[in-house]
Amino acid sequence: MIRRFLIIFCIISILLAVFSSKVEAVPPLVAGDVPTADKNHVEWFIGMRYQKTDSIERQIPFTELVYGISERQELTFEIPYLSIDGNHYFGDAVLGTKFQFINEAEGIPGVAGSFEVKLANASQTKGLGAGAKEYDLRLRSQKS
Repeated sequence: MIRRFLIIFCIISILLAVFSSKVEAVPPLVAGDVPTADKNHVEWFIGMRYQKTDSIERQIPFTELVYGISERQELTFEIPYLSIDGNHYFGDAVLGTKFQFINEAEGIPGVAGSFEVKLANASQTKGLGAGAKEYDLRLRSQKS
């Protein structure tokens, strides 16, 4: 059954790649992994992202909290602190969850799905937020 699922998944992915007229990826081009945080454990990621467009934009720092609510599911919260043209404020916060459908094993890749909502909590007039909610749904696959 898992092998059939993987074959169908690969065929659909190839068909989408071949017949799509235009495929775009918007910054920050961040991809996640399949495994989830351990149950009842908190993971804290902190770092700095730098992006230069018409003006210099920095996220100082970018932080994400991840909490494992079960062996297969986690909750995430992230929020950047932005510096754009001298304005310093928090950007749009992101709430999300990830569920691991298939554990990685010998000859079988791990498969997980994630859903995130970017909230419209930052000031759009100051260039710090999108001004609307954004949704992100991903299907992740990984084989080490």
